[in-house]
Amino acid sequence: MEEFIGYIIKNLVTKPEQVTVKRTSSENTDVYEVRVAPEDMGKLIGKQGRTINSVRTLVAATSARLDAKKRTLVEVYDEGKERQE
Repeated sequence: MEEFIGYIIKNLVTKPEQVTVKRTSSENTDVYEVRVAPEDMGKLIGKQGRTINSVRTLVAATSARLDAKKRTLVEVYDEGKERQE
């Protein structure tokens, strides 16, 4: 799934070499933390969040076909920011 998410996002941004995808898993949830260059955040999020919502829909549909028991989340950060707990 990490490769799938990376493939989609790398084709949407201007600096694909700065895209990283990291998976964190719990009993019933997989969280994919996506990092992109700060200048690519707007492009990835899209107008009113439509682009990232489309990516999340694709990932959820693919995940449901592979493992229906787990919920899948995609979180996006720019390279300069750390994840807030």
